[in-house]
Amino acid sequence: MRVGVDDVTIDRIGAHGQAQPFVTAQQLGVGGIGSDTFAADAPRDRLLLKVYSGTLIKQRDRRLIWVDLKTRDVSPAMDAPLGRLDAPFAAVANPGGDAVAFTVGRGGSGRYGCTIVRGHERSDLPGNRRCFSLAWG
Repeated sequence: MRVGVDDVTIDRIGAHGQAQPFVTAQQLGVGGIGSDTFAADAPRDRLLLKVYSGTLIKQRDRRLIWVDLKTRDVSPAMDAPLGRLDAPFAAVANPGGDAVAFTVGRGGSGRYGCTIVRGHERSDLPGNRRCFSLAWG
């Protein structure tokens, strides 16, 4: 799989290098797919994506969603929208599949933190002012 930059699409790459569109913003019924968040939850056959309404420059209602790799069904990865400064880079699901950890901050500021979200429950990791990526373990 890859994130294509033109009109951000998710493409499936075949064994011989040929690319086929897998899912587009139009198919998901959203304004766009964020190219900064793309993670696979292989044990559950799903992809984590950031989607938004509006335009790339004026993103509104930014959310994290799961896309099932077999059916392309969509389900929320978190119940609340992402905050203004949430840049969910390096997003990764926990082994139980019920929480997502991701980096928050504003690109270029050099100050990032890490947050864990379960439904509406959100917790910032202590002492995480320089956190840029996470792994569960």
